[in-house]
Amino acid sequence: MKSQIDRRLLIAGFGLAGAAAMTRLAKAGPLVPPPGPIASTGQSMAELSNKVARTAQGCAQPRTPISSCPTSPDAQFVISTSGSYCMTEDLYQQAGMCCIDIQCDDVDIDCDGFVFHGSASGVTSSCIRASGRRCIEVHEACFSGWQGCACDMASCDSCCVTDCSFRSCFCPSDPATGTLGAVCRLGRGCEFCDCDVLDCVGSLVHVDDDCDITDCSCVGGSGGGYLCANGCCCMDCRVSNNAGVAFQCGQRCVIDDNHVIECGGIACGAECVICNNDLTSCDAAGGGGGGSGGIIYMYGGQCCCEENYVSARTGTLVIGIACTAGANECVINGNQVIGTISGVTIEQGVTGCCVVGCVCRCQPGFTAYSIAQGNSFGPIADVAGIGDMSLNAASRHPWANFAH
Repeated sequence: MKSQIDRRLLIAGFGLAGAAAMTRLAKAGPLVPPPGPIASTGQSMAELSNKVARTAQGCAQPRTPISSCPTSPDAQFVISTSGSYCMTEDLYQQAGMCCIDIQCDDVDIDCDGFVFHGSASGVTSSCIRASGRRCIEVHEACFSGWQGCACDMASCDSCCVTDCSFRSCFCPSDPATGTLGAVCRLGRGCEFCDCDVLDCVGSLVHVDDDCDITDCSCVGGSGGGYLCANGCCCMDCRVSNNAGVAFQCGQRCVIDDNHVIECGGIACGAECVICNNDLTSCDAAGGGGGGSGGIIYMYGGQCCCEENYVSARTGTLVIGIACTAGANECVINGNQVIGTISGVTIEQGVTGCCVVGCVCRCQPGFTAYSIAQGNSFGPIADVAGIGDMSLNAASRHPWANFAH
């Protein structure tokens, strides 16, 4: 019993000593306040307001409204700080000024379905402009009637333009500078996806090396569909009724599973893969004079052209698939070509190509295959007649090509 009382007294003693020690260490604040009136040390409501998106229904977004950005002599709005931005209203083109000038990296612009309206003044200017920047994303924008390049970021790498539409924009080529018209220009390693281009003049989407173009459409207008540098991938896109070439590509590109209707076809350099594309009622993408170039036109070697459907626009004299000077060692396999003056043409001087498993039905009076010496091809079986084609020994060959 005595030991328990001594223990309690010992604990109480330590408690009293600790409290005394804490009392000695405690310090009170200053009793005399600093001179001058009482003032806030935080941000004002106006400063906070510019950092929150405002709409007619209220405000509650951690993004900066484009409308709160500063202006410059040649830009309606200037973005100079990395971050997330959004549109809260439609914006209108002003003569001689770009709409948004991006002067930093790492910018996300959510246009939230609002519209950039072009001007009928005839003076062209870029809508969204950046130079030498990286990691810019523009999404859910509509560019309607814009006079000039809508997304002008030709020297910007690792950028993304997605879920945007370009309607009746006007950006023709400039013969004085040699600049091709384009509604969108992007640098290296960029993405252009889920976008629609409708009835635009100068409707090319122009991208640099190692870019992806996927799930897009280009309908009507002029100037063509997509102009790609080297190492690009174009998949699941549509180009129709455009007065230009659907795909113009450099080297080592993949053009796969696209639909091209009533416009120029596909032109590509070396080591490209052109597979599973439908090219219906098309014109030449490049090559011979008088319109007699190829709908699929290869001007570089070691390309693979497989499983494409190719047909010529009525009344045109075009070649279906053409290999011109420099297109050595290409593989042309399993394609169907209809209504052309030649299904497959390999020009003189081109060597090492292999043509197998193709089916061609040309216009009357023309030859289905024109293959220069120095190239390989499977036997060509004429199955123009109706009946059992196994009677033709060549038709039983696994690499046989057919002419209707």
